[in-house]
Amino acid sequence: MPNLYNTRNINEKVSPSLAIIKGMAADQGLYCFKLDEILKFDLEAWQKLNYQQLAKVLIKHFFDDLDEKMIEACVLQAYDSKFDVPECVKLQKYGQLHVLETYHGPTCAFKDMALTILPYLLTCAYQKQQINKQIYILCATSGDTGKAALEGFKDVKNTYITVFFPQENVSYIQAQQMLTTSGKNTNVIQVKGNFDDCQKIVKDCFEDQTLKDNQSIQLSSANSINIGRLVPQIIYYVWSYLQLVNNGTIKMNDKINFSVPCGNFGNILAAFIAKKLGLPIDKLIVATNRNDVLAEFIQTGHYDSRREFHKTISPSMDILISSNIERLLFILSNYDDQSVKNYMHQLKEQGHYTVDATIFEQLQENFVAYTFDDEMTKQQIKKLYLETKHCLDPHSAIAYAAAEKYGKLPTVAVATASPYKFAKDVCQAIDHSCKKDDDFDYIAALASLTDEPIPTSLKYLYDLPINHHQIITKDQGIQVIINNIKEMIK
Repeated sequence: MPNLYNTRNINEKVSPSLAIIKGMAADQGLYCFKLDEILKFDLEAWQKLNYQQLAKVLIKHFFDDLDEKMIEACVLQAYDSKFDVPECVKLQKYGQLHVLETYHGPTCAFKDMALTILPYLLTCAYQKQQINKQIYILCATSGDTGKAALEGFKDVKNTYITVFFPQENVSYIQAQQMLTTSGKNTNVIQVKGNFDDCQKIVKDCFEDQTLKDNQSIQLSSANSINIGRLVPQIIYYVWSYLQLVNNGTIKMNDKINFSVPCGNFGNILAAFIAKKLGLPIDKLIVATNRNDVLAEFIQTGHYDSRREFHKTISPSMDILISSNIERLLFILSNYDDQSVKNYMHQLKEQGHYTVDATIFEQLQENFVAYTFDDEMTKQQIKKLYLETKHCLDPHSAIAYAAAEKYGKLPTVAVATASPYKFAKDVCQAIDHSCKKDDDFDYIAALASLTDEPIPTSLKYLYDLPINHHQIITKDQGIQVIINNIKEMIK
């Protein structure tokens, strides 16, 4: 059975089911596999599997302490008619590039690919570990994770979820999606700050002694700091590769590239893990916006969060401290927990660190990185629309632009959100004179430009009432959670 290890204390070893439950370690370390303890992928055996069948195989591949029938039930409940395409994701040709559309789930973002199944995996893990506590899910979001997590955990028995999002730093549609969420166990809080402030609240909660001492509650996370969020994202990389083999674009074992819009680094880390386990990937293209901390890190080996924070039209990438870099460092350092701990300490205390030559060499071997500002992003959206009549949202457009800049084929650009979630920016990129009264009018305007139907979950969003009104400062987060728990256990 592959175990998971605390990236900051390798002596803390946990089973997959316990790692899913805990979310992250008490010292803020993340749980990560040693990849040399996991069997290599058998791509030829999986070549003809549909998405659901591949999901069952891959989840068992990593979480093999969960019963096979339990995993099958999780997959069938998660990847069903709530997705508007039969295979849950869609691979299309946009011009010279292939685009993997991962946004066909209930909240129109790639986060659905993991957050529809995480609640079921968590329930199975609880049964496996025979834990009777109520579970409290904490989630920080830069836009898309929040709504996907809320929908996934809404009204799940013995579960409560709080989502923190940065006030005025998500799109209007993203905010409306979260604030209109129903469910007796959901809680949405706006934070006066940016995503990094929200993420710090979540991490600080895991380290707070009062919360750790509470015997009635088990804290967990729906962010990609939870390995139960990250593993399901591996599935669509393997699936898309096999689709290219099956449709004759490539031959089995030919190498391809993936270009991924990056914020918290979880999505592209899933692709990197797949590569290390045998998926034939040449380069992973890190696509960033003006908040280019990740691009600089890949290019120089220096991670430096001491920079101005920019509010952009691709808000899910407006992040300066990317949590999953910690797992990447753990893997690239050959699981050297003390080195990882030192890097994370330097980041916390000084705001930056520089990796050693061995890690930097591996960064260069596996990744390339490009940065695009808002104007360049808009130009890419318009260019692609005029050439192909396809529309991409501002995050996916950056991935497409980065893939074109790298220039080597075959490359798959990962599209992470429906263009309708950012209809105003997409419409104005295509026609800068487009002016509408509100964001819902922009959705209608975008529908007139594309053959893609408006997703049902967005079409009727305007009519839903606002159910969450709380706004806090970044220093109030822990106390809010403590107060919520007191109410839960009355």
